[in-house]
Amino acid sequence: MSRKPPKLLSHDQDALLRSELVRLASELHPITVRGLYYQAVVSALLDYITKDSLGSRVNYNLVQTRVLNLRKAGVMSWEWVVDESRASYWQPRWVDPSGFAWTAPHYYRLDFWREQRIRPLVIVEKAGQIPVYLQHARQFGLDVVACKGYGSASYLRSVALSVDEHIREGQAIQLLVCADFDPSGDDWPRAALEEIQSHVSEPEAVTMQRVLVTRDDLDGFGALVALRGANKNDSRTMRFLERHGFMPEQEVCVEMDAMNPAEARQRIEDIALDLFDGDLEKERNIESEQREQITMALKSLS
Repeated sequence: MSRKPPKLLSHDQDALLRSELVRLASELHPITVRGLYYQAVVSALLDYITKDSLGSRVNYNLVQTRVLNLRKAGVMSWEWVVDESRASYWQPRWVDPSGFAWTAPHYYRLDFWREQRIRPLVIVEKAGQIPVYLQHARQFGLDVVACKGYGSASYLRSVALSVDEHIREGQAIQLLVCADFDPSGDDWPRAALEEIQSHVSEPEAVTMQRVLVTRDDLDGFGALVALRGANKNDSRTMRFLERHGFMPEQEVCVEMDAMNPAEARQRIEDIALDLFDGDLEKERNIESEQREQITMALKSLS
């Protein structure tokens, strides 16, 4: 039986929604507003918050408004909800060299993967998802880039040139793909891989592993977060249906935003730990010691 959202929430429903949004943001941050909307949709407590359909944004706007109000009221931390999809061109500045001496070490990151056989690179579909993964990925020395769907040739060439320096040093590159489960999200990683391979010295050194959303994830979502089927006249749709064994009426599409971000970050962590041959904690300690050395060196110049 489908769940239909009420036009107006009762006082108790609204209070429960606010409470649940605060709990979800507290447990899953960093998370986007869209991520919170999907977590509200799948929450067993919020059975009156359903997936919007037919172009409607009623429930998304409801969640978005509540999240904004909660942050302005100081109930939900601003830092818990992230959005870096909009460019910013602020330049960092300091009032004196001593201030820079304390800040500079935070820009320094030791290359944990410098002696590894395989170097992972997290590649996400949407720029707005980068802050959901970046902070956690950095703990394991991983970079995160966004394709924004089918990435431009110039952008993918820049990614290729960045990884090619490691390929020339004997490393293999494994792209860890985080994408929507739909015809486009199923196809753009292939196009990105081919474009990157065309610009590196050893194309076979670049491989791809899909982290999310996978066919196995669909059982956990059910129909709660499924999107409307894609254009059946699109050739990508037909390949998508064939690849996953769907009949046209069975097609299921799910945005990566619907994934529980804690689970998604854990998947990336598990892959990193499985690939890393050595002691990551030792690498972190070395990095910390080197940052202290940088601080002392810069302080001596001020």
